[in-house]
Amino acid sequence: MCLILLTSTRCFAFLKDNTVFKDLDHILLERAYYDSLKLSRINVLRQELVREGSLIQQYQLYNKLYQEFMKLQADSAIVYARRSLKCARQIGDQEIIALSSLKLAQAYSTRGDYLRAKDILDSFDVAAPDVTPAVRTAYYENLMTLYSRYGSSIEQERPYYHRSRVYIDSLLSVLDPHSLRYAIMHAELGVSNDSLPGFVAYIFDEWHVDSYDRAYINYLMGRHYNLCQEPDSSAYYFALSAIDDIRNGTKDCSSLYNLAMICLNNGKLDDAYRYAQCVIDDADTFNAHSRKRISSVAYSIINQAYMDMQALQNRRLKMLVAFICLLVVCLTATVIYIYRQMRLTEHIRGELAQANQSLSSLNEALSHSNHYLSEANALKEKYIAHFFNTCSAYIDKLDSYQKRLDILAKQRDMDGLLKLIRSTSIIEQEIERLYQSFDEIFLHIYPTFVNDFNQLLPEEDRIVPKEKELLTTELRIYALIRLGITDSARIASFLRFSTRTVYNYRSKIRGKALVSNDEFDNLVARIG
Repeated sequence: MCLILLTSTRCFAFLKDNTVFKDLDHILLERAYYDSLKLSRINVLRQELVREGSLIQQYQLYNKLYQEFMKLQADSAIVYARRSLKCARQIGDQEIIALSSLKLAQAYSTRGDYLRAKDILDSFDVAAPDVTPAVRTAYYENLMTLYSRYGSSIEQERPYYHRSRVYIDSLLSVLDPHSLRYAIMHAELGVSNDSLPGFVAYIFDEWHVDSYDRAYINYLMGRHYNLCQEPDSSAYYFALSAIDDIRNGTKDCSSLYNLAMICLNNGKLDDAYRYAQCVIDDADTFNAHSRKRISSVAYSIINQAYMDMQALQNRRLKMLVAFICLLVVCLTATVIYIYRQMRLTEHIRGELAQANQSLSSLNEALSHSNHYLSEANALKEKYIAHFFNTCSAYIDKLDSYQKRLDILAKQRDMDGLLKLIRSTSIIEQEIERLYQSFDEIFLHIYPTFVNDFNQLLPEEDRIVPKEKELLTTELRIYALIRLGITDSARIASFLRFSTRTVYNYRSKIRGKALVSNDEFDNLVARIG
């Protein structure tokens, strides 16, 4: 197959006329219809999920919903990836758990949460002998996606682009050489190779290619001709890819964006603006950081082109006024021309008004984000008030205790006085209440702390609190460390242990960790 990629001279003989672009314009008008078809499929799956079924059936439905949302809405894809992982853990099959974790990592990469995705991938050791081929394949696909998307989101894209290609090589090493996926990855590696059109022809002859893979293959062809500086051919294949993406209800696509930029570079501003508007709408629906950045850049460039065109029209108007002063005999014809130019200017202003409306929507979304931050601050104020109330309650209890001592002293009840002074039950009760209150508040702020902390330990050494117990002593020590209290003496004072006891607990846990001591402390400090 490699030989075919390098030496094949067979090529497509497409008639590149305007038919495909007319089809694209027609499909764009029917976007809502194709979106409704995808949402209908999703609703059917959700209705099936409501019915009672086995864990395996639930897991399969969660996976189908995850696949549907991966190209539609990143946030929902993450939700169903998490549910799939939870269901997989209940099933107990290690391969299913691993594949579900990798699907969650893939969803994080797609949305732009690259650190979360990398944390999940770093927890895998694909060199282990018990790792299945399916897990290795998903692992390398994740790394390829992670570095490719991360590279496209920063200025220094090239190093990460090369790393993604390295992982394509790794992916090819575990794929079936006779599979369609293997052939498509080979095409990805050979995107700049002159023999790519012939190899793509071989793919279509050898396999039945569905609309999703066909969209990706045509996207690779568009990139190939873009690298070859053949804008007409590049636009043709990007249009073919965009048509399949729209019919599939895909919102995470690059073809329409690339087509808009080609139209812009060739002076087709109306087409560029229309395509860019669709790209912006899809980016808002999909809600991935990298896609929003790319669509914003495209919109800014096209908007600037419109402003330049408006400035050009204004300069032309000034020239026409001077021409009218010199050539009175051409007054009627010149007035008609100016009228037409003004109509065109008004049209451009209307489109710019729509663009400003879109920017207002983005500002509104930012306001919602600020509202969520305000709610977070309100939560902090709530717990500050809670601790003030707790301190006030302790002061009242001390006052009551003092009054009891005063009464016994006045009554000269020395036995009762000594019994009350020597009793530790009050102190033990208050310490227990303090720990209980601390555990409840901490787990409300960091609800996944116990699970995330156990991910840093081998499975056999993980800490599971007893029934009706929120945190164990070990977990409570590291909860204080998560809050920034790293000094063993301060921790010992809070927990009423000796400093040596706290040190022993910390050393024991760090000795069992899957990572080094320093890295373990850093990871604990970032939990939540």
